[in-house]
Amino acid sequence: MAYPAALDSFTANTDDVDDVLAADMNAVQTAIENIETELGTDPAGSVADVKTRLAVSLTDTGSLKLTPGTTLTISSGVITITGNYHKVETEASAASDDLDTINGGAAGLFVRLVTVNDARDVVIKHGTGNIYCMGAKDITLSTSYEACDLQYDTTNTRWIAFKCPPGYSLVGNISGGGTLITAGYNLTLPATGTAALLGTANVFTAVQRTATSLYRRYYHIALGAANPGASGATFVVASANTTGGWRLTNAIHLLRGQVDVHADWDGASDPTFGVKFMCNVNNTGGGVGDTVDLKATVYYKGTGDTACKSQVVEVSTVIGQSPQYKQFTASFPIDWDAVSNVLEVGDIISIILNLETDTSEVDDIVITAMEFSYLTTHIGIENGDE
Repeated sequence: MAYPAALDSFTANTDDVDDVLAADMNAVQTAIENIETELGTDPAGSVADVKTRLAVSLTDTGSLKLTPGTTLTISSGVITITGNYHKVETEASAASDDLDTINGGAAGLFVRLVTVNDARDVVIKHGTGNIYCMGAKDITLSTSYEACDLQYDTTNTRWIAFKCPPGYSLVGNISGGGTLITAGYNLTLPATGTAALLGTANVFTAVQRTATSLYRRYYHIALGAANPGASGATFVVASANTTGGWRLTNAIHLLRGQVDVHADWDGASDPTFGVKFMCNVNNTGGGVGDTVDLKATVYYKGTGDTACKSQVVEVSTVIGQSPQYKQFTASFPIDWDAVSNVLEVGDIISIILNLETDTSEVDDIVITAMEFSYLTTHIGIENGDE
């Protein structure tokens, strides 16, 4: 017989015409035996028929459904399931009740539990009875739109539980490395890491710290001139050849910018001003060693200071036989521990920038941008303690 690999086909017999032979009956018997073998013993299980058994978990169209949806009341921390979906009531309608043990488990069995009432919390306990929650933390069902899904593991005779939606909240904090345990997951930071709750909104951020200053923090500085377009620098608008900026053509054209030293500076290295400038003339006929010489006068003071500390940094940048509009970068390091002019966290810094026309071969440039940077041991969102 072909079944179950294929469907059997039988020839119809006609009364008073065909003789029904033993082979005909044997074929029918073999077909029945094949069907029984395919179905196995008692395929209806504990219900009346196979259709009733399938209806427990499938709709008429074959879609999955969870049943029976009946309410189980916790009794001394225990419930006994009869299907794969149940509402759970606390014992004596208490505001909160612990669920330690679920009876009725079988290999691979899946069950979904929800609380029967928003006013009564069901706390599914990890490791108290035969339930183990992912993340090794108790799961609380406090609203009817939360659910706990569990699957039975016969090897360890326990239910493995996880909550959907997770709804995890922070239940601890950590500084200097280790594990921050939440209601469902562990956030592990390296030994030099710090996790912090910042601000009134309790925004959780992880700040990566290192023993040495591996990172550089940048701040972009807005520039201005005291007398733009008159005795001061002239602003050049952006065009096809320039991004725009302040044009300097003599030593009295002064540009000013301001920044402060934040608490994440490592306090042991020189901050730097970076100046982007563009050659504003065609110097292709100049010398290969031609330079643009800039001077930065830096004033700074902190809270409680009366007089400004200061220092002057001059930088010569070789532009050589540069075509017009070519861009360059000049770097101005600030000596943080200069004698009697030590830079400190919290200092407000003002920088005044001008051309040194007595030494510069090219005296027509456009300052396109300025930035301030320093080394830091960490990256992350800043707050007042960094």
